[in-house]
Amino acid sequence: MWRRAYDQGRTVHKAYDKLPHSGGQQIGEITLTCRPCLQRLGDMPEGDLEREGGLWPDLEGFAEQFGGNLDLQVCVVEFAFRPTAYGALFYTTA
Repeated sequence: MWRRAYDQGRTVHKAYDKLPHSGGQQIGEITLTCRPCLQRLGDMPEGDLEREGGLWPDLEGFAEQFGGNLDLQVCVVEFAFRPTAYGALFYTTA
């Protein structure tokens, strides 16, 4: 889905705090910054752990949420987040 959107020039998308049909509110917009791609989880740069929230001390700890399989192919979607006024109350971009 994300790769097709990027290839079609649709790089700006609404961001919600949960699904809209479940009462979600728009918290901002994301802009895809590069074409999404598949990557082997074990090939993820250690520096990306901070970009994933900084909750894991190492790649193995991060991989545990995917069953610990470092050979798993995951979709990497890089984006810039711009909050709405509502979203700025809860989310930061720093």
